[in-house]
Amino acid sequence: MKLTPRKDEINAVIAVLEDPGHKDAQAMARAVIKTVAEALSQREWWLYAWRDGPGPVLAWGPFASEKDTEVFAGKVALKGEHRAIPVYSPYALMERMDKQDKGIQRYCTTCNHPLGTHQHDRRGGRCAVRGCDCKQIAK
Repeated sequence: MKLTPRKDEINAVIAVLEDPGHKDAQAMARAVIKTVAEALSQREWWLYAWRDGPGPVLAWGPFASEKDTEVFAGKVALKGEHRAIPVYSPYALMERMDKQDKGIQRYCTTCNHPLGTHQHDRRGGRCAVRGCDCKQIAK
């Protein structure tokens, strides 16, 4: 998986490394791993999903971009149905829903999915639930 560190992620790891409060290297390593995991959970990823016929769908990932997913698909060249699937950040969804808890309606009045499913930049406000064709822009 290709991964380009972002400035805020780098700064979070630097803060852990410069924190004098760690009792030993193992404690520091644990803090670094937790910090990186939290930072990466805030990203949106891609999966390569494949199936051959009516059987189960298998998925590989995560990939940092749709392009990385397509490169992988070209390398494995599996026969059958396949597609790149965006995996939205659960952290970002919960953050949006927490903000909506403050007296704002939590569900779309058109499709009844959580408003957070309408608030992904790549979707332009359309509902991100597969099969839903709701185009209502949620603010």
